[in-house]
Amino acid sequence: MRPPRIVVIKFSRLASALGAFLVVGSVMSARAAEEPISFNQHIRPILSDNCFACHGSDAAHREGKLRLDQSGDATADRRGVRALVPGDLANSEAWQRIISNDPDEIMPPPDSHKQPLNPEQRALIKRWIEQGAVYQKHWAYEPVARPAVPAAAQPIDYFISARLARKNLQLSAEAPREILLRRVTLDLTGLPPTPAELTAFLADRAPTDVAYERAVTRLLASPRYGEHFGRHWLDTVRYADTHGLHLDNIRSIWPYRDWVVRSFNANLPFDQFTVEQLAGDLLPHPRIDQLVASGYNRLQLSTSEGGAIEAEAEARNNGDRTDTTTAVWLGLTANCASCHDHKFDPLTQREYYAFGAFFKGLADRPWDGNVRVSAPIVVMADTPATQQRIAALNAAVLPLEKTLSARAAALIAATPPAKLEKTPITYEVIWAEDSDLASPADFRAPPARGQWVSGPGVPVAAGQRALRLEGGVSRPFNFTAGDVTLLVRSEAKAFVHVHPDPANPPRALSLEFMIHTNGTRFIWGDQSAFRPKMSDRYVGPLPPAGAYTRLEIDACESGLDTGTGYTGLRITQSDGAAWWDRAGATLTSPDAAADPLL
Repeated sequence: MRPPRIVVIKFSRLASALGAFLVVGSVMSARAAEEPISFNQHIRPILSDNCFACHGSDAAHREGKLRLDQSGDATADRRGVRALVPGDLANSEAWQRIISNDPDEIMPPPDSHKQPLNPEQRALIKRWIEQGAVYQKHWAYEPVARPAVPAAAQPIDYFISARLARKNLQLSAEAPREILLRRVTLDLTGLPPTPAELTAFLADRAPTDVAYERAVTRLLASPRYGEHFGRHWLDTVRYADTHGLHLDNIRSIWPYRDWVVRSFNANLPFDQFTVEQLAGDLLPHPRIDQLVASGYNRLQLSTSEGGAIEAEAEARNNGDRTDTTTAVWLGLTANCASCHDHKFDPLTQREYYAFGAFFKGLADRPWDGNVRVSAPIVVMADTPATQQRIAALNAAVLPLEKTLSARAAALIAATPPAKLEKTPITYEVIWAEDSDLASPADFRAPPARGQWVSGPGVPVAAGQRALRLEGGVSRPFNFTAGDVTLLVRSEAKAFVHVHPDPANPPRALSLEFMIHTNGTRFIWGDQSAFRPKMSDRYVGPLPPAGAYTRLEIDACESGLDTGTGYTGLRITQSDGAAWWDRAGATLTSPDAAADPLL
């Protein structure tokens, strides 16, 4: 005998649909009545859509000084009237307004252009009030708690099954093995399984759950796991291999990317993962990998565009760090509070800028100098042995710095106060000896020519290596990687030592200060070896071959007045070959105490 509802379908589709809806609806309503009402899951969405625009956190648009997003305000007594009385529908004014038919009383009001709450929404609010009108914080602010799980149950399956049961649904049948492997391999590595991996999984005679667990263990040990999960983290923290603005130059910060991948593969504890990124450089005696991890703070957009304003760039960088950190670690859209108190999260504008103050002391400058690595930097080697050597050299420098500081303090202590007020000083700075810094040129430019070499037969002016140049070559000796511009304080003389090759000496050599405009070029040897410039100055014949000669050029004679900036020294040779070594400058400052370089 067929069920009666089939007969209804034969006579009227509308009646059938309505009957089925009523039957299913009554079953679901009965089940829902058994379910505790959750403020976050059931009530907050209703209030947010229909009430919070007038009765939420935005004080500027709040009506009747009533907030329904906080329990204290919603249940407060206002001259004998309370919007919500837990467990008491009759005295809950908000509920009476919701069910009212009076256009002057009903909520939401007609002029809000919102429809009255539908029966299902009203039923949820009614049961919520009856159950005590319990508020919850946003899930992000609730403490994390591990719910109880029966000992024999699989935690995920237990919670999913319970939720499905409330909706009269069941778990699907277990998928075939090849589909299980494909799903978990894509989930954990972002790649499909290889044919060999699939064959091995299908050939595993163990029960499916045991074979599956083995596959998961293998995938978690794969380097592809860290690459896949690290990719999502890098997207969130706005990792990029370029600066993002102006010339969009390359940014050599890929060691941070590799650190993230290694951290996922090593299952680095999240607290350590957090601390090393936010403040790895502030840890006691930080390791090289912890310094690299703090590169998280250097991932914002940067520029050296001439029309940019430095204070604006600094404020933008600070805001970017604040917004990213609060989004990634706190799950907050904190950037809303950069203009006003947050309308949905408990965050004021004052708190937003107080949080941003943590990043105000970072050592990097707002400008990137259009270089691939702007200071502060960390030097990394391609082998552990070389890295250990760098660490040893850094450690050896520390006592020298302490000795130098002690000597400086002793000199100051021994100097009469009157002389300390303004004491001229002349000192020497070495830019290149045994090696020099990379060019701050655009990343598309090739590296500087020549190679620093050592060994028998290599003449040196000082140290252990000398720079060998052959043919027509022009290259810089930079004071820094481009992040610092030197200023002529009073006097400055740049110098370099050159050793022409006796067997093949150059036709000519030249030196010039590196400045933003065309400066004077000083030439030794055959003037016709270079394309002439109006500012050229001939010094004399080529220095004798077979020995080092110190060449000097004066800033004043080069057209650099007091206060003029420069970044280094450019050397040029025409044809032939020569050794170059020990480049730097002799500087005179009118006031030792005020000299920023000292």
